[in-house]
Amino acid sequence: MEKTLLRMDEDMQLAGLSESTRKSYLAAARQLQNYFERPAGDLSEADLKKFLLHLKNDKKYAYNTLNLRYNSIRFLFNRSLNRDFKFFGFLKIPKIVALPVILSEEEIWLSIGAVHKPIYKMMLKVIYVCGLRRKEVINLRAENIDRSRMILEIRQSKGNKDRYLPLSNALLKDLEYYWKHDRPKVCGTYFFPREHYWKEFKGEPISGESLLRAYKIVVAECGISKQVTLHSLRHSFATHLLEHGCSLKSIKELLGHTDIKTTTLYTHLTERSEDHVRKTMELLMSGF
Repeated sequence: MEKTLLRMDEDMQLAGLSESTRKSYLAAARQLQNYFERPAGDLSEADLKKFLLHLKNDKKYAYNTLNLRYNSIRFLFNRSLNRDFKFFGFLKIPKIVALPVILSEEEIWLSIGAVHKPIYKMMLKVIYVCGLRRKEVINLRAENIDRSRMILEIRQSKGNKDRYLPLSNALLKDLEYYWKHDRPKVCGTYFFPREHYWKEFKGEPISGESLLRAYKIVVAECGISKQVTLHSLRHSFATHLLEHGCSLKSIKELLGHTDIKTTTLYTHLTERSEDHVRKTMELLMSGF
């Protein structure tokens, strides 16, 4: 069974898939083999249908999770096992497009201000002020700050792309203070390292899950009922930039979006656009 996964991993490396995608695909392929307790090469088209229906109807996986399983299985059979089942051509997973949770500027200041642990507070500030993804802030290193150009370098992010972000004086001062006074005293250049409770974690960055748990607790303590994630800070960053007059093109580059259509989502979320629509509706009603 492991030979199949090894072959799949080699094929994914040759296809240029990122390390995180490879790990997710391998976990999905391993789940498939464990479900039937035999190698994937011994499975039939009927077996795959049974497995996907199990994930959809019994496990009730969300769209993103189900879609990842589907893409993993399709890669495994099409590319690694050279078996192109007909049902791959018509299998569609209905996508549910949910609007992201947006926090107001006041809610951002209140919630982050209420965080007590310095490493968590600094991470949340950077995510919000720079619009970073969770993985991007976790992997931030000292060498990613270019003080001469006041630039924050984001290396090998989603899609293996690099990008540069403007760095404000206020955030730079906060980062320098954090590095000198609050950063865990460990070796390495990660801004947010894991403290060395166990030798196997030496030199690694902190866990994103622990940051999320801590932030959710603080948000609830602040009386904010919204179902926030760390990505809510990134969504809020983009929305607030738009409300303060930044162009969609600039926001697209800052967020690292490939397609401007992804960025245009935020035009529907700003208080300014809602207020404009509301005033126009009042005007339309004025003749009655």
